[in-house]
Amino acid sequence: MTKANIVLAAAAVVFAVGCLLLFRNLSTERNRVHELEAQVVQLQREVASPQPPPEPSAPTAVPQSASTPATATASTPAIDNPAVAQAKAERDVQRRVNADPAYRGILLSARRAGLQSQHPRLAAELGLSKDEEERFLDLLAEQSLRETEMVRKQPPGDVQEQRKKLFAQQEQERREVLGEQRFQLWREYVNSAGARSLVSELRTQLATTNSPLREEQIKPLVKALAEEQQRHWAEREENHANSDPAAAIAERVSHMERRAKLIEESMARSSEAGAMYLDSTQQRILDAMLARQSERARAEVVEWRAFWEADERARAAPGSR
Repeated sequence: MTKANIVLAAAAVVFAVGCLLLFRNLSTERNRVHELEAQVVQLQREVASPQPPPEPSAPTAVPQSASTPATATASTPAIDNPAVAQAKAERDVQRRVNADPAYRGILLSARRAGLQSQHPRLAAELGLSKDEEERFLDLLAEQSLRETEMVRKQPPGDVQEQRKKLFAQQEQERREVLGEQRFQLWREYVNSAGARSLVSELRTQLATTNSPLREEQIKPLVKALAEEQQRHWAEREENHANSDPAAAIAERVSHMERRAKLIEESMARSSEAGAMYLDSTQQRILDAMLARQSERARAEVVEWRAFWEADERARAAPGSR
């Protein structure tokens, strides 16, 4: 083998190793991007869409009642907790990585692609040209990334207040890009997200029947269901505002019972709204979908009540304090 061939072979090996390392690094970064994208989509939905207030999830541990003192932890510095220290170290690494312009550019591109997929009919719904749609999606991607960066920078107690300020800024920026009329269309589009999702599922289930959902039925049905959901969210907000998160388990059970009743009433009104636009087969499928939502709410009440009763039995048992 000539000297030139040896040199070329060595160069090929070095090049192959370099490509392998680059590929592994790219794969790692891609996984990070996907994880962050999932987090940001969730945050964007919470901020951009009006949602019912947070409800207590089904109990998995004994909730802290008003009469039970919390376990004292003030004497232990937070940094002594390995989980807290690890979380802080991970946040520090994430801040350093996010400060890298190349990495931020990759995140922005991923965010942009996700939004494109999330809003396939955005241009048609808002009456945007192709260039206007591109500009607006660019803005949404930048706002989404900005929000993630803000959440990571702020101490946990300050996030909610900062998010309110950021939301106001986002609204103003969107209004400037869209103009007032199309900005209002955007708000209607966001507010109808739940209704559009429900109608999309209905359309899928009806596709293989003799009564598929027709195009002329979709818009009025979405509008009617969205109006009902807005009313329902307002009722849920009032129920949440009148509840004490530090109350004993019995009060929280009562809160969940009121919540379930509101959901059942909303499902009944949604069924009535659907009856104005659907035939009997379509209405039967919609009612079955709505019934499942009511069943989930009732099941959560049953689980909370069972938890409350088990706690009462444990307190009444001999030797309990």
